[in-house]
Amino acid sequence: MTLSSYGTSALYMFNTGPHEADLQVNLSEDYEVKSLDALKDQIRQAVARQMPDVQISFEPIELTDKIMSQGAQTPIEVIVGGKELTEGQAYAEKLLTRLRRIPYLRDVRIN
Repeated sequence: MTLSSYGTSALYMFNTGPHEADLQVNLSEDYEVKSLDALKDQIRQAVARQMPDVQISFEPIELTDKIMSQGAQTPIEVIVGGKELTEGQAYAEKLLTRLRRIPYLRDVRIN
């Protein structure tokens, strides 16, 4: 357990559970990728078809990218906090609904 007043970074602390996994993929040198974003969208669509209950996201793999994002798992991370968990959850759900309307955002979810 980490005190709430102590600054932590998810980059250095494994703080997920048995329901989550990280998978690192290394493409062969002769595999041609014209657009990494297009490849990610293809993977998202395939996973959604074959495993609709699974959520995926693409996190930075390079150490420099991880450091530059200060431990954030995604390029945009919104943290909702408050005194009451139920109020924070309700606000997060409302925010999630609005963020999903933005067509260029990907992997929008509540952790």
